[in-house]
Amino acid sequence: MKAHSEAKAASSTPRPSAGRAKQAVFARNASAKKQPSNQDGTTVLNPSNGRGSKKGARSESALQSTASRNLDSNVQPNQFLFDHSPVGYAILDPKGRIEQINAAAALLLGRDVQDLRHIGFASMLNRRKDRELLQEHLQRCGTAHLAEEKITTELQLHTAGGQVKLVQLATSPAMVMEGNCHLIVITDVTSRLEAEEALRGSEGRMASILDALTEAVISVDENQRIVLFNAAAVRMFRLSAAEVRGQALNRLFHPGQDCSPRALAAAGAAGEIRGMRADGSEFPIEASISPPIAGSAPLLTLILRDISELRNTNRVLHREYKERQRLEHEITEISERERRSLGQALHDGVCQHLSGVGMMAATLSDVCGQKSDDETADKLREIASLIRSATNDARDVARGLNPVDVDANGLVTALRDLAARYNVPGQTRYVLHCHEPVPVQDNGIAVHLYRIVQEAVVNASRHARARNISIHLGIRQKDIMLSITDDGIGLPADIDQNTGLGLKLMRYRASSIGATLTLEARSAGGTVVRCRLPSSD
Repeated sequence: MKAHSEAKAASSTPRPSAGRAKQAVFARNASAKKQPSNQDGTTVLNPSNGRGSKKGARSESALQSTASRNLDSNVQPNQFLFDHSPVGYAILDPKGRIEQINAAAALLLGRDVQDLRHIGFASMLNRRKDRELLQEHLQRCGTAHLAEEKITTELQLHTAGGQVKLVQLATSPAMVMEGNCHLIVITDVTSRLEAEEALRGSEGRMASILDALTEAVISVDENQRIVLFNAAAVRMFRLSAAEVRGQALNRLFHPGQDCSPRALAAAGAAGEIRGMRADGSEFPIEASISPPIAGSAPLLTLILRDISELRNTNRVLHREYKERQRLEHEITEISERERRSLGQALHDGVCQHLSGVGMMAATLSDVCGQKSDDETADKLREIASLIRSATNDARDVARGLNPVDVDANGLVTALRDLAARYNVPGQTRYVLHCHEPVPVQDNGIAVHLYRIVQEAVVNASRHARARNISIHLGIRQKDIMLSITDDGIGLPADIDQNTGLGLKLMRYRASSIGATLTLEARSAGGTVVRCRLPSSD
C-alpha cells in the first residue's frame, strides 16, 4: 500500500511548466555561482554528518532561502531579456511543441505570441522534408551535451500571411533545459537564400553568355589552376570542362610555353602562343589577358582565339596578292615595252621620213627660187616649215614614250628634258629642282616615277590651268621624295568621288613600286602631289 501511495503521488505530480523550465535554465549558472567550491572545482556540500541537528537544519534552511532569493533576482532580468531580445528565441519540448516564444520569433513567424504557445512547430512546415529535419534536430539536441556541438538546421516554413521563409534553428549544449526542453535560436535567412538564388541565376546567365562566345574563355586562380572553361574552350582544346577544372593551366599549351600572365600577354599580342589539343596536335593562338577585378577573388581570365584558319587564309591571300602584283608588273612591263617600241618606231620611222620630206621641200623651194618662181618657192618653204614642226612633235612623242635611259642619272635627265620640252614662251612655265644626285638603279621604278610626273604636269596644265609648275626631286632620310606643285585652280571638292583616270593611274603606279601618293591643296591656291618611295635598305 505504501508503494502504491508513493506511485500515485508521483503520477499526480504536475509536469513542470515551461516558465519554470525556462527559469531553471536561466538560473542554473546563477545558482551554481552561489555554491562554494573547492579549488578542484567540486561543489562544497553541507558538512552535516547525516544524523542532522536542529542547528544544522536551521542553517541549511537559511541557505536555501537565501539561494531562492538570489535565484529569483537572477531569473527576473533574464526573463526580461528573453521577452525583449531582438533575436528570436523559442522553447520547444521533446515533441516539438512551443512552450515559450519571444516577440522577435513571433514576429518572424507572422503570428502573436499567445497564438504560438503550445502548438507544434511542425504545423508551420508544409514540406515533409522540413518536418523530418525538425525531428532530427530535436533528437540530436537530446544528445548534444555528449558531443558538445552546436546544432543548426535550415527549414522552409510558411507564415500566417502565406509567406515562405527560410529559417535557421540553432541549439547548443548549454541551451538544453530540464525536462528535455530546448531553447532554440530562430534566425530568418530568407535574404541570404534570395541572394544565393540571385547569384545562381546571375552565374547561369553569365555561363550562357560565356558559352555563346566564339572565343575560348578560361579563368585561373592565383595558383594557375583552371576554374572556368567555357564551351568554345571545350571545342578548341577538345577537352571537357570536368577534365580540366582544377588542372594546371600549362596543360593546355606547348611544353616549352611560359604560362605566367606577363609571358602569355606578350606572346599573345605577338601571336606566338602554341596551344595543344587533347590529341597532342598543336595550333597557334592569339590571346588577350584580363587582370583580376579589384575586390574580387584573384582570378585571371584569358580570352583565346584559334588563328589557324586565319593564318591559312592570310597565306592564301598573300599568295594571291603576290600573284596579282606579278601580273600587274607584267602588264606594266608589256605596256612599257609597247610604248618603247612605238616611240622607237616614231623616232626611226616617221621622224626620219618627215625629215626627208622636209629636206626635199626645202630643196624644191631653192630650185623654184632659182627659176624665178617665187610663189611656188614660198609655198614650198611653208611646207618645209610645217614638216619640221611635225618632225619635232613626233620626236617629242617618241621621247615621251621612251624617256628614261638605264643609268643612275636617267630619271633626272628625263625630267629635265620633260620640263624643257613642255616649256613654251608665253604659256605654262615648268621648272625642275634637283640639287643632288638621285640614283634610281631600277629602270622600272624610274619609268613609274617619270609617268607620275608626266601625268601630274599634264593634269595641272590642261585641267587646273596652272601657269607655273615646279618639279622637286630629292632624298630625305634615304627615301626618294618627289613632288609636283602648281598654282592652278586647285582640287575639286568631290575629288574622292570623282577620281579621274589620270589620278587612278598615278596611284596605281605608286603602289606598284611600294610608294605612297598624296594630293594636298595649297593655302595660296593650287595643288601639291607628293610621292614618297621608301629606301630599299
